[in-house]
Amino acid sequence: MFAISGVNTGIVNLRTANNQQMVLEAEFAAQQQVEQVLNSVAPFETVAVSATTANVDANGDGYNDFTVVTQPPKCLNTVPAPGYSYAFSESAPRDTVWEVVAAASDSVFGTSVALRQGVKIRMKVGSVCVN
Repeated sequence: MFAISGVNTGIVNLRTANNQQMVLEAEFAAQQQVEQVLNSVAPFETVAVSATTANVDANGDGYNDFTVVTQPPKCLNTVPAPGYSYAFSESAPRDTVWEVVAAASDSVFGTSVALRQGVKIRMKVGSVCVN
C-alpha cells in the first residue's frame, strides 16, 4: 500500500512539473509576440483594428506549440514630455503610455496564459494616441 501511495505521489509531482513547464513555455511564446510588436513604431502610429494571430514553436522541434493572439496596442495616457515650458508644450514631443496584450494557448494540453506589458514611448511632435 505504501508503494502504491509513493508511486501516485511521484506521478502527481511529475504532472505538476509538466504543467508548470507548459505555463512557462506559453509565457515565452506570448512574450515573443509582444516583443515583435514593440520592435516597430508602426503599431503605435496607425490605428490597428484587429488582433494578430501567430503560431509559435516554443521548443524548437519544428511543430507549432502555441497559438498567440496579440491585441493592437492600446494607448492609456499621453502628456507633453518633461523639460519644456508651458508656453511651448504644444511643440513638445509627447510621452505616451501603451498596453500590449498577448494570449497564448495550447490545444494539446489546454494551457493558456495572458501577458500584459506596459511601455512608455516618446512620440514626435504632433503625435496623438490613435485608439
